[in-house]
Amino acid sequence: MLLVFDLDGTLVDSIHDLAEAASDLSESYGGARFDDEAVCRMGGEGAAVLVERVMARAGHAEAPPGALERFLALYDERMFDTTRAYPGVLDTLGALADTHAMALLTNKPEDSARKVLAHCGLDRYFAHAIFG
Repeated sequence: MLLVFDLDGTLVDSIHDLAEAASDLSESYGGARFDDEAVCRMGGEGAAVLVERVMARAGHAEAPPGALERFLALYDERMFDTTRAYPGVLDTLGALADTHAMALLTNKPEDSARKVLAHCGLDRYFAHAIFG
């Protein structure tokens, strides 16, 4: 049996680091900071869509050129500040690894996802992955 997992919000709690990067991006374009819940509601469809939503809340009809790259750089600077595997995830994946094939399906860019997986000790469980 193949089990497929999402990364952010399923295996790891990364919302605060994402929210801080989104807030820094918003402020750099004249917008306000966001709490974690606001960014959680804006997320879920990949970094490009999150940036579009952040820019809309900052008063921009479209994301300015380079905004996505700026967000990714801001996130890269802080992606390990608070991001952690949820309690029990390592034990659960360890228990499943002997009897199930496991794959990762995430809309997070590959470079960022691989860094988070390694940081949280999850990389050994996913030989197969699809990234956003």
